[in-house]
Amino acid sequence: MSPPTVHSTLSRAIGVLASTAGLLLVVNGCSADSGASSDEAAAQGDGSGERVDVDGSDGLAWGTGKDGVVLVHGASFDAASWRPQAEQFADAGVSVFAVEDTSRDSLEAAVDQLRQEQGAKQVALLGASAGGASVIEAAGSGPRFYDQLVLLSPAGGDVQSLDGAPTFFIYSKDESLADSIEEQIDQAPGDDNKVLAIDGSAHAQGIFKTDAAQQVTDAILERVTGGS
Repeated sequence: MSPPTVHSTLSRAIGVLASTAGLLLVVNGCSADSGASSDEAAAQGDGSGERVDVDGSDGLAWGTGKDGVVLVHGASFDAASWRPQAEQFADAGVSVFAVEDTSRDSLEAAVDQLRQEQGAKQVALLGASAGGASVIEAAGSGPRFYDQLVLLSPAGGDVQSLDGAPTFFIYSKDESLADSIEEQIDQAPGDDNKVLAIDGSAHAQGIFKTDAAQQVTDAILERVTGGS
């Protein structure tokens, strides 16, 4: 076999380079399209779970709707810990805001955020464990700025300071705070209170890791929306 000529070798090299360049263009084109699709999807999203600053106290916002809920986390949690529940609430048409700071000022700012920016007409405060105690303290320390309370295994708080606003107590029958929570239930003023005691010993947001998670989520939604 005769050795390849310079011309034929050069032709093959040019062909390889052309093929490689074409492949790179295809890959880059796919990458560019993927990036554009992601950017477009983000631009078209509803902002669910975006971080919002309200009067210097930030939190996470989901959804829009006439019914709203402020989520107040427990001591070892943060606003993002509510994400699975917040997404379900938002999917059901509820305006949601999860606070980082659990002070009264922060909760009032969150309620304003829901009413002014997310379309809520009525707002519930949902506090878990230490967050439940924070909700009770905030609710009992001045004029009412909310419509109802949902207390998930509240870790203390003087419920007698509340003004009789509708309150929904949720806890586990065998959790360590069960006796204390049952005392709070007995002492809570108002004639539109509700109690859901589930089996097991899970506490507060830990309940959402049990088989009762959906039952509790549905019960909260029904209460917050008035069954609508």
